[in-house]
Amino acid sequence: MIQTASFGSLAPVRQHTKAARGQNIACNASWISVRPTNNAKGSTRRTFLKEVRQSSRALFATRRAPASSRSRGLYRISAEENKNLAPLQPESPAGEFLNYIINEEPQLFQSAVEEQLTRLSDEAEEYKKISDKEAGQTDSEDVSDIVLYKRIEEVKKFQRKRSLEDLMYASILHRFVSLGVDLLPPLDKFVEDWGSRNYKALTEGVHSVEALELVKQHLATVLGGAPPAYGNVTMKISKLAAAQVYAASVMFGYFIRKVDLRFQLERSMGVLPRTQEETVSRLEAMFNQVEEESGEQDMDSAEGADGQRINLRQYVEKFDADTLADTARIVSAEGVTLVERQTGALFGSIETLQKEMQEAMGDDIETPNDLMKRMKEVVETDQVETLKLTYSTQRRIILEAVAFGTFLRDIETKVTNEHQLLLTPAPSTPPPPQLT
Repeated sequence: MIQTASFGSLAPVRQHTKAARGQNIACNASWISVRPTNNAKGSTRRTFLKEVRQSSRALFATRRAPASSRSRGLYRISAEENKNLAPLQPESPAGEFLNYIINEEPQLFQSAVEEQLTRLSDEAEEYKKISDKEAGQTDSEDVSDIVLYKRIEEVKKFQRKRSLEDLMYASILHRFVSLGVDLLPPLDKFVEDWGSRNYKALTEGVHSVEALELVKQHLATVLGGAPPAYGNVTMKISKLAAAQVYAASVMFGYFIRKVDLRFQLERSMGVLPRTQEETVSRLEAMFNQVEEESGEQDMDSAEGADGQRINLRQYVEKFDADTLADTARIVSAEGVTLVERQTGALFGSIETLQKEMQEAMGDDIETPNDLMKRMKEVVETDQVETLKLTYSTQRRIILEAVAFGTFLRDIETKVTNEHQLLLTPAPSTPPPPQLT
């Protein structure tokens, strides 16, 4: 388990932060280092490495690393600390560094994220400039050099994408830590009861009042609306079914955040569609107004006789098919990958679970009843990987998944607005979530 991060006064770290000013935080493998901001093109490799080590010592002079993890004056991030934070482990130096910041210096996290985003954005802009320049060149250059250069750039592009994914995941993790919420560990066989943990933080601490109503309805739809008395009843389900519910709930949370922000914006601008009753009432009020009484009254501020306004669910129901599909779509390939990686970290390879289920089900099923009967049989006889968990734990899993999707949309929006070149457009459109 992780301890709730402390976000006290920044005064104790001002001197530490000031010492690091003008330096660009970076990572080299699993070792945290600091790269000076000035251009190192004129320096030799040996001189540059010396500058890196000196800057690293200056940045971390106020902290003492454990003897078991100290090497050349640099810190190495403990694998055990990473496992305590989240089921998904970072696969890039940037991700390892941000996990370290969450563990050791959470008050510096936002600054560290901005620094990493700026670095990745600068690299992407430089790559774009070089690509644009090459597009206008003739074919006189050595073909082998061009192929080699393109291959190098492909590797760098992949590294940037992985770093961005880890950065986005660390931002999501930081949001959970800020709420005092422990992320679920990898789930296998019998799952301990998580039902009573962080329920309020995962609901009121994440969603607006309007969005929370849809989240409650999503819970009722997935779990069947069982009463609280059944909270401690243990159920046995296949890992594949649990993984599918988790991924669908992440998508639902992502969708809810997108549509709720749009709903709040249109409501603040006074352009929300109205219910039929309120529209009629408003029109009647406008026609009956005497000119001298309506002097400063704004059309949008006039209320209907019944005062009804459209709610979030009614707002979503007015979407046409194209609008609904566009709103439900995860817009970045990095976001899609994170959903897949997080689901796999919790439940295992989805592809493997699907293959296992297909082999256990066989190919002699003819009717839906046969399908349900066979599925129940393979789960009860452990022909596929299963989980035993309580009803309340299932609710906790779904709420965490919805919150994960919500936070994913938040960081995706931030990157889209501030660093347009970093995100890769998602290749496909998933089906919209069900609200009924």
